[in-house]
Amino acid sequence: MGTKSEKFKQIVMIVSLSLLIVSPLIIHPIITAKLEERNVYQDALLALEKPDYVVALRSFEKIADYKDSRKKRDEIYVKIGKLVPEMIEKEMFYEGYYLDEYIEILLKVPKYEKQAEEMKEAATLAEAKHLNKVRGKLSVTVPYEGMSESDIRFSSWGEPTEINKEVNYDSLRDDRRVKHYKWVEKDELGRTRTIKTLMVKQGAVWGEPVVSRYYQNN
Repeated sequence: MGTKSEKFKQIVMIVSLSLLIVSPLIIHPIITAKLEERNVYQDALLALEKPDYVVALRSFEKIADYKDSRKKRDEIYVKIGKLVPEMIEKEMFYEGYYLDEYIEILLKVPKYEKQAEEMKEAATLAEAKHLNKVRGKLSVTVPYEGMSESDIRFSSWGEPTEINKEVNYDSLRDDRRVKHYKWVEKDELGRTRTIKTLMVKQGAVWGEPVVSRYYQNN
């Protein structure tokens, strides 16, 4: 029968072995989480250098308590607050410029909410003014190869008489989907005078538009 000292040693040994088995199970997830935080932080810094404020901000928000993430996030708010008025002045309303995204970001921050509301109103008015100017130019522009499909109806040709899709259009690949736009102009007697056509592929005029003129006998 073992002494108390031997029993104590056995208990210590069992506990130690248990800790050796359990410790990796506890420590590994902690290390993994820390590494993930570091990677997200590095990605945020890279996005900030580009600069891609939307991506950087999204990353810093994921690790709000890591290093100086909160400070970096506040710095981005300041930069966006200065950038938005410049973008409005330069009429940067198109997709890819992040103007709407920047305003929405600031609207969610109490400190900038009022300022963002004013920016949003200014952007809406400026964009409407810009759109009228663009459409004014389009109204005297003949459709051309590469013109955006959304601009066709505002061109000098106006609304098309009909738009037809290629056979099995929906089952085709994007790069093979073709739409056929057609304008039929008639004289006062209802006789066909001119037929204008163009094709649209992947959101833009594909090839040169065609104008066919017809002459009727009296």
